[in-house]
Amino acid sequence: MLLFFFLFLSGNRIVFQQSLQNSPESISNNYKKGDFLLLKISEPVQQKAKTNRTVACIISLFKNGKHKKVNVKVMLYFADSTSKSLRYGDIIICNSPLQLISPPKNPNEFDYQKYLARKGIYYQAYIKPYQWLPLQANQGNFFREQASKVRAYFLLIFEKHGVSGKEYAVASALILGNTDKLDAELMAEYAGSGAMHILSVSGLHVGIVYMVLDFLLFFMNRNRTLRILKAIFIFLFIWFYAFITGLAPAILRAAVMISFIIAGNVYSQKPNIINSIAASAFIVLLYNPFLVTDVGFQLSYLAVTGIVLLQKPIYSLWIPANYLLEKAWALCSVSIAAQLVTFPLSLYYFHQFPNYFLITNLIAVPLSGFIIYTGALTLLVSPLHVLCDAVSFFMVLLLKILNFTVHFIENLPGAILQNLYLNTLQLFLIYLLLTFVILFCFQWKKTLLISSLLFLLLFSISVFYNRLNAENQKLIVVYNIKKHTAIDFISGTKSWQVMDSTLLKEDKILKYSIYPNRIRMHLKKQSNFFLRKDNKYILWEFSGKKIVVVKKPLDHNICDTARINYLVIAGNPKVNIRELLQFVHVNIIVFDASNSVGRVRKWVEECKLLNVKYYSVFEKGAFVANLQ
Repeated sequence: MLLFFFLFLSGNRIVFQQSLQNSPESISNNYKKGDFLLLKISEPVQQKAKTNRTVACIISLFKNGKHKKVNVKVMLYFADSTSKSLRYGDIIICNSPLQLISPPKNPNEFDYQKYLARKGIYYQAYIKPYQWLPLQANQGNFFREQASKVRAYFLLIFEKHGVSGKEYAVASALILGNTDKLDAELMAEYAGSGAMHILSVSGLHVGIVYMVLDFLLFFMNRNRTLRILKAIFIFLFIWFYAFITGLAPAILRAAVMISFIIAGNVYSQKPNIINSIAASAFIVLLYNPFLVTDVGFQLSYLAVTGIVLLQKPIYSLWIPANYLLEKAWALCSVSIAAQLVTFPLSLYYFHQFPNYFLITNLIAVPLSGFIIYTGALTLLVSPLHVLCDAVSFFMVLLLKILNFTVHFIENLPGAILQNLYLNTLQLFLIYLLLTFVILFCFQWKKTLLISSLLFLLLFSISVFYNRLNAENQKLIVVYNIKKHTAIDFISGTKSWQVMDSTLLKEDKILKYSIYPNRIRMHLKKQSNFFLRKDNKYILWEFSGKKIVVVKKPLDHNICDTARINYLVIAGNPKVNIRELLQFVHVNIIVFDASNSVGRVRKWVEECKLLNVKYYSVFEKGAFVANLQ
């Protein structure tokens, strides 16, 4: 008990120290707008559509001819193309103003602020071409710097030997952990087919490397000395693989996990793999305790634990006599075990489930293994150009088959169950239900069956309660989407959305800002109404309330007898609030995000002078009115 208490206090201290070091207060008392910042690039620059993005560490602040040392992470967005030449460890100076990363502006939107805060990043800066200068190169950690150079060299080999397009994007992600070239469409196909894990170099890839090496070095199992030499060789090769893939967090977790399993195999003929997994998680969390909140960390450790505990019992349910069928079933049992323990977490975070994951993994996992082998061989024989061209041609062929398979499966009818929602309580209840059901399958005890039924009942009550609330909800939501108008009228599980027609083409914005709220609200039916440019105003009556959207100055009374409950000003019209109130009687005026910031500020000042109730979507985020 003393040991557990000591570990608890130590963990608490580590979290406190890291939180204090990276908190906004660590720089806010010393920084003022216009101060020069000395920054060290911490991650490779990622090229996006309009900007280049990277993470840097502020080394010191320059003000009044003096400098103050700090150590704070910041997200940088460069507006010029020359920034793509920046590498890990480069030092730059800039005077772009720092901004606190803002919280989500729409209900149930992905909380990017919290996501970055868990990585110790609270500030961001948008840097224009004239606001920065490079000072020094190659000032980072030696090993990470060399790893970045080696990976860049290997990627260049792929390019020189005919790997391009989608095949290059998948090869660089699958073999070397470089995800910069993966576009949204390709990632959606892999996610929808249940093969997304293949694109992230992690436990699967390290496991493939480990199993191949373990098989090839079987002759070293004769005695303890040879087993130790074998373990050292595999250990060094695994970390070399982690090294060339850029030492990304996912690959580091996998390398640490496999290292403990290797050590366990040397120490004992029958090691407890669960202990090895737990020990690796403990070491990783000592280094960074906030990784416990990382989705990748949670899914990878859950998947490995599920495979270790459940693969053999699932496999033993049916052992085919045919050799090929037996191998296929063994692979299926691995996929089922991993999917069984990770699907609640996947529903919780991603709100979808790939129905054909078994078919996908049956084809994609062996293919990805062969692609890793041929990719490694391509890099190995790169000095021999003719041979390298032949091997890379075969690798590209395998990549084309993989991409075609994923695309075909993702487009099958019913490939994805979408818009599935679990809250935190339901997530814990479903994991408790799974735990007791699995224990019951092993032990067949009456108490375990009763416990399973109890948690099933509690889960069902929770789902029923949420559905009942959804059926009775009545809301108006004016979303905060820059330069666009989007309003949801929600009644039960139906919604009527008013938006400008250009927004419908912005699929990325819809998925990020609007769809999460619709999933959370359990909306099933939706009707869209588009605002035309020639509309002066539009009047709706919804749930006994009158709502008007004004897009142009009014010249006549639109509401003679009753007050307007909600008046939304959209499209940046040249209206005067005092003149507008001559034509309407309104309870509250809402300024949406399609208006300019300057004009909204002017309207806010007018509302304050006239003592009119108002709501600025720019300042406060989405406007939500509960009409119940």
